[in-house]
Amino acid sequence: NFKIDFEEKNVFSLIVYNKRAYRKIIEDLVNNSNIEDGNIILSKNNKLVMPEKEIFVFSDYFNFDINKFVLNKYYKELKNLSENEFLNETLEIKEILKDYINKLIENNYSLKFEDDLDVSQILKAFSIKFERSEDLLLNLFEWLKILNELLGYEIFFFINLENFLSEEELLEFSKFILYNKYKVVFLENFHRNKLFEDDNLIIIDN
Repeated sequence: NFKIDFEEKNVFSLIVYNKRAYRKIIEDLVNNSNIEDGNIILSKNNKLVMPEKEIFVFSDYFNFDINKFVLNKYYKELKNLSENEFLNETLEIKEILKDYINKLIENNYSLKFEDDLDVSQILKAFSIKFERSEDLLLNLFEWLKILNELLGYEIFFFINLENFLSEEELLEFSKFILYNKYKVVFLENFHRNKLFEDDNLIIIDN
């Protein structure tokens, strides 16, 4: 077992040479293993961090869809806005839609419809989703911001991210992490030096 303390440090680079140990760590992270059962002991503010509740793990950067994780929560926030700050506009739009449907179905058939339309239905009808950029670095900026603001995640693990970002991009990403005070672990299985002064290098070679 090894310990990572996020109390005073924000960025860690965990280098694991042993492939079996590396695989086990990834399995623990991806499967949200309990602290007691896993290889990783994480702490923040002198308290143990529970992986299944407080950590978000990135491993597949090209098939990752942020909408699967946050869209329902975002819809709830938009609905809350529609019922408070935008209440008048919401009521107006509902009336317009109601009148439109009434005119649309004027015929000899006996029809009815739900006139108390939920804003969530309107949002889904317009297929509102978070957009993906062609630039991985820009996606990373956006994903961390969204996951932090909508779901409250502060701790992020990145598996083999260095295979896909240049050294300059990694430095830019690290500055973004430090500025926003996120807690991040870069998990790799090959040797490298510190990315920057505040990069805390942990090497496991057995």
